[in-house]
Amino acid sequence: RDGYDGRRLYVRRIVQHHAGELLSLSAEETTDGKQGAVPVSVPGLIQSKVIHTDGEAQFLGLITALEIALGDSPSRYRNNNLGLIIAAPMEEFSREAIATHVSLLVERHSETIFRRLAVAAVEFSCSLQNTNTSKPEKLLVVATNPTGYRLSVHSYVEESGTYRDVGKSAGSKPGPLDAKPIDTPYPVTMPFQTQRQAAIRVGTVYAYDFLTLFEVALRGVWADESPSDANVKMPEKFLDVSELVLAPKTNGTNGTSKDSKHTPSTGVGAENWTLVESKRPMGSNDIAMVAWHMKIRTPRHPQGRELILIANDISVAAGSFGVMEDILFDLASKRARDRGLPRFYFSVNSGARIGLAKELMYKFRVAWNQNDVTKGPNYLFLSDEDYQALKSSVVAEKVQVEGEALRWRIIDIIGKDNGLGVENLSGSGLIAGETSVAYREIFTLTYCCGRSVGIGAYLARLGQRVVQKKMGAPILLTGHFALNKLLGRRVYTSNDQLGGIDVMHTNGVSHLVCDDDLDGVRKCLQWLSYVPAVRNASILTVPVLNTNDENVDRNVDFMPPAGPYETLHLLEGEVVSESEAKIQRDSEQKGTSKADSDETQGDEKDMRWVSGFFDKGSFMELMQGWARTVICGRARLGGMAVGVVAVTTTTVPHTIPADPAAPDSKEIISQKAGQVWYPDSAFKTAQAIKDMDSEDLPLIIFANWRGFSGGMRDMFDEVLKFGSYIVDALVDYQKPISVYLPPHATLRGGAWVVVDSQINPYFMRMYSDPLARGGILEVEATCGIKFRRKDELKTAYRLDGPLQQLKSKLEEADKQHDSKSKDDADANADAKGNTKDSDARDEAANGGEERRTSGSDSKKQDLLQEIRDREQKVLPAFHQAAALFVDLHDTPGRMKAKGIIEEIVPWKTSRKFFYWNLRARMLMTRYSKMVRDAMPNLSWFDSENRVKRLINHSDESVWKNDEQACALLEKHADTIQAAIPYLKAEYLSNTIRQHINNESDPINSLSAFLGGLKLDRNKTAELKKWVNANM
Repeated sequence: RDGYDGRRLYVRRIVQHHAGELLSLSAEETTDGKQGAVPVSVPGLIQSKVIHTDGEAQFLGLITALEIALGDSPSRYRNNNLGLIIAAPMEEFSREAIATHVSLLVERHSETIFRRLAVAAVEFSCSLQNTNTSKPEKLLVVATNPTGYRLSVHSYVEESGTYRDVGKSAGSKPGPLDAKPIDTPYPVTMPFQTQRQAAIRVGTVYAYDFLTLFEVALRGVWADESPSDANVKMPEKFLDVSELVLAPKTNGTNGTSKDSKHTPSTGVGAENWTLVESKRPMGSNDIAMVAWHMKIRTPRHPQGRELILIANDISVAAGSFGVMEDILFDLASKRARDRGLPRFYFSVNSGARIGLAKELMYKFRVAWNQNDVTKGPNYLFLSDEDYQALKSSVVAEKVQVEGEALRWRIIDIIGKDNGLGVENLSGSGLIAGETSVAYREIFTLTYCCGRSVGIGAYLARLGQRVVQKKMGAPILLTGHFALNKLLGRRVYTSNDQLGGIDVMHTNGVSHLVCDDDLDGVRKCLQWLSYVPAVRNASILTVPVLNTNDENVDRNVDFMPPAGPYETLHLLEGEVVSESEAKIQRDSEQKGTSKADSDETQGDEKDMRWVSGFFDKGSFMELMQGWARTVICGRARLGGMAVGVVAVTTTTVPHTIPADPAAPDSKEIISQKAGQVWYPDSAFKTAQAIKDMDSEDLPLIIFANWRGFSGGMRDMFDEVLKFGSYIVDALVDYQKPISVYLPPHATLRGGAWVVVDSQINPYFMRMYSDPLARGGILEVEATCGIKFRRKDELKTAYRLDGPLQQLKSKLEEADKQHDSKSKDDADANADAKGNTKDSDARDEAANGGEERRTSGSDSKKQDLLQEIRDREQKVLPAFHQAAALFVDLHDTPGRMKAKGIIEEIVPWKTSRKFFYWNLRARMLMTRYSKMVRDAMPNLSWFDSENRVKRLINHSDESVWKNDEQACALLEKHADTIQAAIPYLKAEYLSNTIRQHINNESDPINSLSAFLGGLKLDRNKTAELKKWVNANM
């Protein structure tokens, strides 16, 4: 398909003489300081800093020679081979040392050798002195990396004309050359070469090779996260795998009832198939879909946790979805739902399969209009002989043309094979619906490792959680070639332009991005680590506390300033110099911001970590590229997994790209303010909450929103709708939610409404730091409405002594003026003068408006000017006082007094408080759910009260202390579990009694009920005995 004609290159370099440092290691990087010793860093070979001398130079010469030979057409050659032959004996080295050296050397250049130069194997041949027999022996070390991600090294010695593997560990399989003659020719093709090349063409790995990537990734997880329990060791085997294979249903097929309960009769035919576990060889599949039931061992689950992995096989029918692929996907997903297991889907496909009836393609004939081929076809037909052989593939009618043999006009082409057209679309609908249901019931995660087209793209979105590779993994509905043809010109240059991370990560379809397939598997495992092993299981019973998990009793060192700051520092802390840390401590004591200080940072040697709220390094941000004014992710609090929603306090840029298909469009870059919900950030918040609910995680919302953006464009972009989605998501949440206002946070108006605890009274609770504020409007806005300038003036005249004195003097002057005016009126009434004096008195009474007085009243004019000057001087201070007065209505003290928040939680100690609070609430939720399942008529509050009654502990002070409540609930777990059957019996008894009491003929109703039970003779006798004894 890509022009490869089977050529390969063999590059050899023979070293006739060598110095002792050919493969030497520096003494300080060996286990015992001796030449040829094994490095301490093994098995972490790729991270080793071992320095090779002459040996690496010789090896680089091989690589250079191969690069020159490949020239400008590297794709013409594959399965190339590099060989370094040492002619002189190497008596100073052991087998193990040479194998280690070769591993280090090849691992260092693995990317160049195996991926860029398409090398199938690297060989190192030399002569050694056998330490047991003191005889020379020939050693051959072969390094291969068929998946591109895990290096495999085998050491062979020549014995009696054959190779013997001397490097295999106990229990491992011998290398491929073991027991084969030394003159065994190189194979023409490598195992699974065709399949792997098909995967490489689309930028991913062969489906079965993902199992190897899981092993590599799990080894890395164990290296990064060592359990604190010394009894828990890294396992020898990281995963157990059984392939799930389709088998026709028979009456005796095991497990059919479990799968069949989900599969009504459909046109796809899924009801005729079931899944069986198989250990068949790799690559035995004949359809473009494979699935496995896996058990992986991680530091947090050393005994293993199970999951279902479904993957497209791009090497079969381009990974397209046919009927059998859809059935396998559907049944594997249902298997995950039945068991409450996480479901992974690794997507690389070509959409729904397009097929034709090949048995008819070279048999049909054409009846031309007027027997003239230039006038086009009239209809298609088959000869009578062909029709008799293919009648099951067509619907045809008999046509007799005068002078010609009998023919059959083709009406419909059915085809002998299933999966040619609309049945594939129907199958796509089947798995689309299944994926939508699976998202609500279990943890679903899609890794887009290659192109995902059509139904593949919809499956990714319907599963909601998506990890997408940075290059070569677009999520598409239509490819760029088809769009260019539709548009009639070359508009789009690649599929990544349509559905790459610049589009899908920016619009929130993909949650995480990765560099390559190994990084993608690591990201999937990282996300999985926050999720319980089984849906609705307790996330609190962590099998092994990881050494990275921190003590819940520590304080939170990072102190959010009053102004903008980096929210990630609040969540996960920051690394600062000692001088910066000192500035921050001083700022906290003085009540100022760290940004106000002019001191410079210290050097890198003086760095220290300032802790945030969550465990160090545990926060994983999701949907980072979309709606960046909101931060969503997962984190750990004392090892307990939690969901996180926080808000950005800084201004962030927002870019809308130009569409190449619209010549008049252009890129639009705008700035979005922090602490404001926009349409996209509101939608992101709602989406994140839904995801966390289906992951059974408690949720912490760090609330710091001033409100929703209500401008015309945002209203048009449906900010009201997406804000309502937040309420919908919180109403449906079935795990504890803590809404916390951190220091200097503010929660106003509509932003408060959509996270208020009354939305979901049982599960939601609100808390606040003493420095946080909450209210309907901002302080200044409230002042402008409820404490206006006239009210500030009244307050000033009430509290300011100088103003009061000036006002008294003015009133005294008014009295003198009035007395003089009265005397003048008796002598010579002057209506006009009286009017002006009256106006002056009115203006003075109104606090100093512009006045008009008679020219003779200079003293009064001076007083009015002094009043105006004093007002201008003190009004700013009284405005601040008014703002402080309004602000005191928004304090956490008032919130708690009104019962709106549960507690005032200081930021410093908030970590310990929320750990025990969430843990106690999670335990109570778990037991309350058990009671509700037994007695569905109870509310959540009634179920909690029933749990407390079962424990029989009436001291309310214990229930108000979260740490004591945890201990009490954990102590009585068996008591609650043992009571569940009795609660079920009580509910059933009450239901039957209520039903019978409502009947007009209760005796007949009871008889009908008992008769419907269809009890055998022994059970009937027991029932009669019980009735006689109790009734």
